Amino acid sequence: MENLRSSADFTRCSLTPVMGSPARAGGSAHGGPTTSSLLERDEVLDTVAAALHRAGGGAGAGVLVEGAAGTGKTSIVQACATAAEAKGFRVWQARGLDLERGYPWGVAVQLLERLHPDERARVLHGAAALAEPLVDATALDTADGDPFPRVHGLHWTVANLSETRPVLLVVDDAQWADPQTLRWLCYLLARVEDLPVVVLVTARTGEPTTTEITRLLAHLTTMSTTVSLRPLSATAVRTLVSRLLPEATDAFRTSVVDAVAGNPFLCHQLVATVRHEAIVPDDAAADHLHDLRPAGIRNAMLVQLGQLGSDAADVAAGVAALESAATPEVLTAVTDLTEDQLAGVLDQLYASTLLSPGDTPTFVHPIVREAVLEDLGPARLARLHATAARVLHGLSRRDQDVASQLLRASPIREPWAVDVLRRTATDAMRRAAPARAVELLDTALDLVVDPAVEVQVLVELGTAEAAAGMASALDHLGEALTRTSRAETTVPVAVMLGESLYAAGRYEDAARAYDHARRLRSDDVRLDPRVEARLLGGLDMSRNLHSQPSGETARRLEDLCPADPADEHLQTLLRAITAGQMALGLENAADGTPVTHALLVDLTDRAMTEPDLLREAGLPILEPLILALFRGERWRRALVFVDELTEVASRRGHMTTHASLLPLRALCNLMLGRLADAAGDGTDGIRLAEDTSAASLATSAASRYALAVASLERDRQDEALAAVSHPRAEQRWGDSPLYGWYLTGRGAVDLARGRHDQALAAFTRAGEHFMSAGGPGAFCDWRGGAALAARGTGDLDAAREHAEHNMALAESFGAPAALAAALRVRARISDDRGEAVDLLGRARTLVTDADAALERAQVHVELGAALRRAGHRRDARAMLRTGLAEAQRCGAHRLVRRVGEELEVAGARRPELAVEGVDALTPSELRVARRAVAGHSNRVIAEQLFVTRKTVETHLSNVYRKLGISSRGQLQSAIADPDDDALPATRGPAAERR
Repeated sequence: MENLRSSADFTRCSLTPVMGSPARAGGSAHGGPTTSSLLERDEVLDTVAAALHRAGGGAGAGVLVEGAAGTGKTSIVQACATAAEAKGFRVWQARGLDLERGYPWGVAVQLLERLHPDERARVLHGAAALAEPLVDATALDTADGDPFPRVHGLHWTVANLSETRPVLLVVDDAQWADPQTLRWLCYLLARVEDLPVVVLVTARTGEPTTTEITRLLAHLTTMSTTVSLRPLSATAVRTLVSRLLPEATDAFRTSVVDAVAGNPFLCHQLVATVRHEAIVPDDAAADHLHDLRPAGIRNAMLVQLGQLGSDAADVAAGVAALESAATPEVLTAVTDLTEDQLAGVLDQLYASTLLSPGDTPTFVHPIVREAVLEDLGPARLARLHATAARVLHGLSRRDQDVASQLLRASPIREPWAVDVLRRTATDAMRRAAPARAVELLDTALDLVVDPAVEVQVLVELGTAEAAAGMASALDHLGEALTRTSRAETTVPVAVMLGESLYAAGRYEDAARAYDHARRLRSDDVRLDPRVEARLLGGLDMSRNLHSQPSGETARRLEDLCPADPADEHLQTLLRAITAGQMALGLENAADGTPVTHALLVDLTDRAMTEPDLLREAGLPILEPLILALFRGERWRRALVFVDELTEVASRRGHMTTHASLLPLRALCNLMLGRLADAAGDGTDGIRLAEDTSAASLATSAASRYALAVASLERDRQDEALAAVSHPRAEQRWGDSPLYGWYLTGRGAVDLARGRHDQALAAFTRAGEHFMSAGGPGAFCDWRGGAALAARGTGDLDAAREHAEHNMALAESFGAPAALAAALRVRARISDDRGEAVDLLGRARTLVTDADAALERAQVHVELGAALRRAGHRRDARAMLRTGLAEAQRCGAHRLVRRVGEELEVAGARRPELAVEGVDALTPSELRVARRAVAGHSNRVIAEQLFVTRKTVETHLSNVYRKLGISSRGQLQSAIADPDDDALPATRGPAAERR
């Protein structure tokens, strides 16, 4: 062989990749590169080593390695995996694949499938069982488009795995991972610091991806230590060439530097060529490298492939198109080769190291595959995908594999192709991946030729779009309805779309969807009562929240004459909806009389006769119904109902429902004087709404209100201010009446800080938002706040006007605690001391036997202060001491401090105000402690609260320290609550305690 070839011949010679070959790449004997063989990668190796060290001590971390193709990401993964195993870590690896990037949970499934069946039973228990359906098709039951149960289950799967050994979780080529897996990685990384787990993710830069994948990868970078791989320096390339070709001259090494542009993979390719072709790497050979660049090296790989013959080119094309489905059986069918012929061709490709052997042959690097695909061209590639689809279908391979080919293939307008796409879409819906189902059904709609099947596909496509919250669902459902009379099929889908949009806080779009469903319904079609109720309740609530009241439910309820059990079920649900509308002040009684407390209580009592029916009614019905219980001052009953709902939601992993109910529970706890619990619910409601994109962030406005007010009463003004200091509050909530909750909380904080003008502006704007939905907005006491703020500004006329309007509304409605609050505010702005005492005396009578513990404490303190100002110092001291005891039971430290000031002025001793014991606990600590007292284990508590077990352990450790106890058994007496007997608690088995 000649020592020197022409430049043209040089670029056509064999380019043999060696990155995957330990012997030639400086790798270790057990199959991967050693850390010492990786040049200029100390930063990433040190970062991972530090993360492994911390995880060994129980504090996990995430590392994201990003870089261009060929910069050595996979080699780094192999080196890190080897190092982790040497440190006793369990390494759990998976990788994204181009053809499988749309397969829902595909990368996560790769991980789960590595579990031995016996180990799977051990690991997938508790909340982790929510991930089991991903590997057990018979258990796939998700139909509401909510991926969170799987996300939560996978998090706990990793937590369980890490109990016996620390874990290194590796996801290579994340740019090709499915969005569901990436969402789970984001969720895991937010909690990984409490686990002995390192999450190592690699991603290629410059790779075209969907907007969603780009967004998720960007989110991963914010939650991980990100290391960007730069091209190797000229010095490093020279060093690499010297390692592999010690005889290379300096001029040759310099020419390689110019040719490979710092890309390690291409450097190995070029050096391997020299060795394979026995080229002398001297100055003469260097003269012929100056025209060779990365593109030329890629072209040379194709030339090499062509030199192996057409059969080799066909096999390589088949492997490129099929990826993980490229088994020998499939390749023989795609290429028309015999088994022996295929075996011979594969041996050639393995010898050339273009392919690596395995259960399915794979390219040694994605760069090689991409070069093969690019050379095929779009038309040839589409035909190849069509051939592959037919072959895979004929061999009865997985629908997912066939569908992946059909999505890229030349159109195959045959019934089997449509059937495969529809079945795969159904599977995607079960996997809570409606966007993937839309993609599949869009393709099916293009391929279908049977008009009857086309109508079915239109309904399925509309269903998937509805679950994904896509307004295009209405167009497809409308088209389906013009070709079928089956409104009983299309209406539920339109309702589902409305619920998806409602849950996302898109109330205007939700109202449009519900209204469309109402128009789809014909008079002669009898709908399931639950569907009709969901339609009417959703229409009313979404319009209310978009400031366009409907009143549809009241009209339907008037027309309803129950004739069978179905109508009775509908009547029950419509009563629940109507109760919610009345609570919002949007409906009068059937005879037109104003709503009163007694009427609302009666209606909610009748609506609550079938709790099992209500539990599945959906948020647009449940939220206003619970608000009706709240405004009817049935707070304890509301708490029991909410606890039942949140328990079910927690067990199912439905964080959206859980997050939406927490602010309602917070409001009830606030009125009951359970301030720590109210603050805990508010805190959790904010956190959970932020944790899931499916949850309506709109509901967290009420969570912020509850947290702010509870924190003020607990004398934690900084926490209250933080709750209502959202930087984009108006952008997030400004279009919704729910913004009124946030503004009322803001007003309360400003009032406490003496910023009366700002407080008045906030309360006034809150009222405008509440009343924009119709009705007086009397379910929140913003008018009372406005009266006190106006008094603070010196505008006594405005203060009196707000207070008297507030009192008139309260007297008309007749709820004891609400009226007592209005009387208390009116007394505070009165200059007549005798009038103030009379008003507060009346308020005291109203709350004496009421559940409104906080209001009762406030009334007693205000009455004591009024008596002191009126000169009745003895009576004042007695009343203040009563208020003090009640304020202390509530943990209302601001009120306790005020009592101390009033007692001192009244001639009595100021009480000690030290915060200790239960009062010193944070809301989260108290929440954990209460569940521990109920008998739940740390693990169960963590699952219920959607936090990590280490977080629970930390909270309990703080609880023991603050309460001065040393064991779980001492908690019962240490955090005893005087109201515990009246409020049911969910008791866990004693065996769970630890």
